[in-house]
Amino acid sequence: MALGFVSFNERMEVLEKNDLGLVTEAFSKKDLDVIIPKVAKVVARLAGNDELFRYGGGSYYQKFKKAGSGAVVGALFLTQSKKAIRFNWEATIQKESSSAITSIDVWSKDEWNLGYPKPTVSFHTDDMNIVQICKIAAKLLKKPDVRTVVLDESFLSEGKRNLASVEQVINYLNSKNIKLNAVRNADLSTFVKDVGMDWPPSIRSMKAGRGIFNLSNVGNLGSGPAELAIVIPPQEQHPTHTHVVSATAAARKIPVETLFTDLLDLSTLVAKKVRPSLLVTGGAGTGKTYTVMQSIAKAGLKEKEDYLVVKGKTSTFGLYETLFLYHDKLVIFDDCDDVFSNGDSRNILKAALDSYDKRVIGWNSKITMNTSGMSDTEKEAYDASLRQAILSGSWSSGDKDAQKMPSEFEFKGGVIFISNIQKDKMEQAIISRSLTIDVTLSRDEMFERIELIMDDINPGDGSADKTMKVEVLEYLKEASDAGDMGYPSMRTFVAGLEVRMSGLPRWKELLKYTGG
Repeated sequence: MALGFVSFNERMEVLEKNDLGLVTEAFSKKDLDVIIPKVAKVVARLAGNDELFRYGGGSYYQKFKKAGSGAVVGALFLTQSKKAIRFNWEATIQKESSSAITSIDVWSKDEWNLGYPKPTVSFHTDDMNIVQICKIAAKLLKKPDVRTVVLDESFLSEGKRNLASVEQVINYLNSKNIKLNAVRNADLSTFVKDVGMDWPPSIRSMKAGRGIFNLSNVGNLGSGPAELAIVIPPQEQHPTHTHVVSATAAARKIPVETLFTDLLDLSTLVAKKVRPSLLVTGGAGTGKTYTVMQSIAKAGLKEKEDYLVVKGKTSTFGLYETLFLYHDKLVIFDDCDDVFSNGDSRNILKAALDSYDKRVIGWNSKITMNTSGMSDTEKEAYDASLRQAILSGSWSSGDKDAQKMPSEFEFKGGVIFISNIQKDKMEQAIISRSLTIDVTLSRDEMFERIELIMDDINPGDGSADKTMKVEVLEYLKEASDAGDMGYPSMRTFVAGLEVRMSGLPRWKELLKYTGG
């Protein structure tokens, strides 16, 4: 018999009071702020009263990427026993999910830190209700080293509903003309709603993917328990924290010493084509990029029309193609240090950074067109035709009939290369070819910058007050003075503040993992 309607708050009150309760309706993302704190409370109790402290404060969510599910938001909790657990909401999975919580990540004792290590284990919960999620989360938190979880009747709804047989589920799906090789979570949820019975846990052993079950060959599959494997997750991708970006940008607006004035002037020389190239080296988070872009703006240059910014990983041929396409404009390479690890890339960069009146960049290969025998007029016509095709989107390097990149071209633009590599680690042949400036701030200078702008740094749920910020900054200074921490940065402070905001008593112990 189908159950009557139970309000969301009533369901959560029952869950919190009895550790477990009956939750049948699907949740949505808007429920997260209500669900997460109560689920954490229940999980902590089931895990042996291992108190959970929310990272970043009461309503803060991490944003990151997981392989196979794309963008994720997660509520991370640190435990008194030095473990960590995170409840996730995955946008692409949520469409077919039975719960707002689509996966759980757990870190074993001492394994979580602010360097974003991958979880010890993960478990997909998109086909489970809140009762099952709480039980599994508690089990994993107590024993993060388990590799399987057995789902039986005790993981269902405490006997409040009868358990259907596999045959009953199959008959229902057939009656609805649902393809048995692609049964969705939503189909099984509809079965529960229409029939008033839970589908047996053994069906979970027939999972074909996230939210999909293949029941076309169930054979003699019984209605007993299912043994599900724990996922060993890949490394996650975490973006630069938005508050690190804004705080760093704010810090860079603070009047700086002569070193930054020199950087501004040198960048302006390249922006105005007085000099062909500039190499900027030094540690991360010191203001290199901000100062360079400030000079570009003052010079009146417009992005794409006058200059291009290239960030992150760049292949050797990608470097060649970029310089060809923007042969008469300013190209700014920001944090593309991987090009220095490849000899061919270094040679291309040397040619672009050179101070000669005529800079010719070459690539002799089967994938390029030998244009060395062409006249200057023929070369210009060939190059212009190819650039037009690339910019219009009609050209593809994978098309065998497409016009090939030229084996050489004249580079008339400017290059500014911004690198986190220290100057003394840079190849001398690179340094000697262009203007070069090393931008490095001392420890005290960085702390001074943080102190000047920390009123505007409000990460997590924004609840950190001035006293808390000063407390974190002073501890970072003490740890640095004692040799327990390396070079500080904006990220060090923001990450440390978020840990402090969790309320975890041992927050200072975790700051040694901030990367500073």
